[in-house]
Amino acid sequence: MEKYNADYVINILPGTKYTNGFFNKNKLEKIKPGYSFINVGRGTSVVTSDLTQLLSDDYVKSAYLDVFEEEPLKKDSPLWHSPKIVATPHISGLMAHFKDTFVPLFDDNLEKYLADKPLHNLVDLDAGY
Repeated sequence: MEKYNADYVINILPGTKYTNGFFNKNKLEKIKPGYSFINVGRGTSVVTSDLTQLLSDDYVKSAYLDVFEEEPLKKDSPLWHSPKIVATPHISGLMAHFKDTFVPLFDDNLEKYLADKPLHNLVDLDAGY
């Protein structure tokens, strides 16, 4: 089987019934050995035990994880102590100018809502994102 040639795999998947466990051992092994995995999507889209096993086996070089399959991450989780993992506290969505971006969008959507007009950035509850 030919492997995908990637040095980095970045997961930005939403958490839906279709993406639950998407990055499992089978998918993660379709990428050539030695890549780094970054997860800033949803923790439920990655099978943590599969990823940690591939890290332990040196198949995956490193992982940068902002979200986890189980949150909050337990204090005794091996993810905290692995030299191959950088764990951050679910902060990847923060922007330096968040308020400058968010407040005008909220204000515009409030005006649209009150005027019964279509809103920006609606979530499709059936799709899950």
